[in-house]
Amino acid sequence: FPVTIRQYYRNNFNGAEWNTQIKEVRDKNGWLSDEDLDGLDKYNRIVRRLSLRNKKTLLENWDGYDYYDKEYIRDNFNLKFTDSNYPSIDHKISIKYGFLNGIDVHEISSLDNLCITKRKINSSKKYKTEEEYFLLLRS
Repeated sequence: FPVTIRQYYRNNFNGAEWNTQIKEVRDKNGWLSDEDLDGLDKYNRIVRRLSLRNKKTLLENWDGYDYYDKEYIRDNFNLKFTDSNYPSIDHKISIKYGFLNGIDVHEISSLDNLCITKRKINSSKKYKTEEEYFLLLRS
């Protein structure tokens, strides 16, 4: 049975050699570590990583309705993930707004700030907060 790349390196390198191999692969592929990032890029990566930890709980507690337009979309997971109606996790207070206003990454990535909506709504909302988006819908 095939050995994964990670297993191969773990089996053939240890300690400092393992770390060196990982760094070489990251450098070769142009991957940036958190230490290589700053500002919004670093904030964004941290928030997204923390938000992912809440994904399972968010989905388990979700009633199946789009947060913004209240349409039932649980069945939309059957669509291709690139479909504009596919469910997507949204930050009610956007990551960019959180960064610009000094909001802690844990608050932006918390379950209270996450919701599920369609990709097209998430895309159209962009950097707006939940309140700004609802105001836009009313006008």
